[in-house]
Amino acid sequence: MALIHKQGKIVILLSGRFAGCKAVIVSNNHQRKKFENCVLLGISKYPSRYFKKKSKVSDAKSNKIKVFIKKVNKNHFFVTRYNVNFGEENGKLIRKFALNYIKNKKLQAKNNGEKNFIKNLLSEQCLFDKNKWFFERLKF
Repeated sequence: MALIHKQGKIVILLSGRFAGCKAVIVSNNHQRKKFENCVLLGISKYPSRYFKKKSKVSDAKSNKIKVFIKKVNKNHFFVTRYNVNFGEENGKLIRKFALNYIKNKKLQAKNNGEKNFIKNLLSEQCLFDKNKWFFERLKF
């Protein structure tokens, strides 16, 4: 059977606080767990549309992205056909940061810098129109 929960696949969360949000599979965890889990990196607040009439300050404010990192059971998300490619170096860094964030959730001061790095990387991809579907809000 083919593995559909590959690293870099875009998924849609089905339940919980972030239901309906899009996320990317960062890593698969099959390590002696009762249930199969995946670490997901997702967008909880999407950038808004660009209008010419907006001032630069309000445009910069409305284009901010809010990111979440979460370990989720495989029954609670829906895998899509789309992929995201962060590049080799950035992919390794994102995976390392996300796994570190999951392990040390209580150390917020250290984790915020890593989370900001990931947020900046995602907003950079959004500006250059890479994976445009991933950065649009799901309408349902």
